[in-house]
Amino acid sequence: SHNRAQFFSATEEIINSVNMPDIGVQIGARFRFNGLGMLGHTMISSADLAQAISTYLKYRDAFGSIFQVTARLSNRGLLVTADIQAPMENAQRCLLENWITTWSHLPELLSEDQQVFTAIHIPLDEPHYSETFRSLFKCPVHFNSKKPVIHIRPDVIHIPLKYANRGVFQR
Repeated sequence: SHNRAQFFSATEEIINSVNMPDIGVQIGARFRFNGLGMLGHTMISSADLAQAISTYLKYRDAFGSIFQVTARLSNRGLLVTADIQAPMENAQRCLLENWITTWSHLPELLSEDQQVFTAIHIPLDEPHYSETFRSLFKCPVHFNSKKPVIHIRPDVIHIPLKYANRGVFQR
């Protein structure tokens, strides 16, 4: 759409005007769920990660999304992926790195200290700041993947969240 093209064009101009190749990672590292307004509050009030991620997937388009995101449960855990593929312009790379990095904040929601991720797959050449991804996720990070995939351990998706609110999700 026209607005999406304008968005990418403006993002590309901003990225090209600053000397910060890792700007997407820096922005993602500063992410806070409460910065997502109603969606973020609903997510942090969820019973567990499965419910929070389900809420995110269900409503994210209403809050403006850049690419499709899907999740599926497998024997390896919950696999979350974005529909974006290399090669990418600077704007797409920045937005993808930002999206991936925001996932590193999931452990902050849990009521107990747990390792959440088993692997991260990124469809980009390994950047000189790749250690930042490993530090944030505390798991193997694989570059030059076919598509971006966040692997979440199956045993953590039903751990209660710190701020779970039983009244939020009445069935």
